Amino acid sequence: MIAFRTYRGRIIDLENPQPDEDISIVDIARGLSHCCRFAGQLRDFYSVAQHSVLVSTLVESNLRLSALLHDASEAYIGDLSRNLKHHPLLCGYRVIEERLQDAIYGRLTPDCILTPTGHDCIKVADDLAACWERVLLVEHHPKFHAIEDLPRLVAEGYVQTSFEDMMELTHRLPGRNFMNLWEPLPPPHAERRFLMAFGEYK
Repeated sequence: MIAFRTYRGRIIDLENPQPDEDISIVDIARGLSHCCRFAGQLRDFYSVAQHSVLVSTLVESNLRLSALLHDASEAYIGDLSRNLKHHPLLCGYRVIEERLQDAIYGRLTPDCILTPTGHDCIKVADDLAACWERVLLVEHHPKFHAIEDLPRLVAEGYVQTSFEDMMELTHRLPGRNFMNLWEPLPPPHAERRFLMAFGEYK
């Protein structure tokens, strides 16, 4: 058993999470809003909760709830950088992540069957958001370079999604005033935005 205490004070077993008893949107929103993207190596705090809301806006309406929750397991086990998460030494982490994610979807999206096609669509949106965030929040490009830099990030292997697939979603990205519309939010504001999105989509 891997015991973990949630924000609500419940002790859960990360190896064997029980959807009905253990999973709460309150715990998820709190955890994700305090979990920083890019291992915290940013000029300003930018949470997984805010990233999740961004991803949810890039998919069709029937996938938005699943997209909002696509990283929800990180509320319980934290976020890892991309290259580290997929390293062979962390296969156990990925097993626990998958079990948690299955429990979360089972509890919070019982009427939404995520098909392989739907999963792929969310993956494309997730990779596009990751590229967008890296250009603007990590590399600090002074101008709107996210779309122009997509081929470079694909070539570097930063994402596995093809340039063509991501380009099909770029019209849904926030406009050129990204840093005004999506300026990094402090945890309480990101938590509220996440919960508002959940209430809208469920």
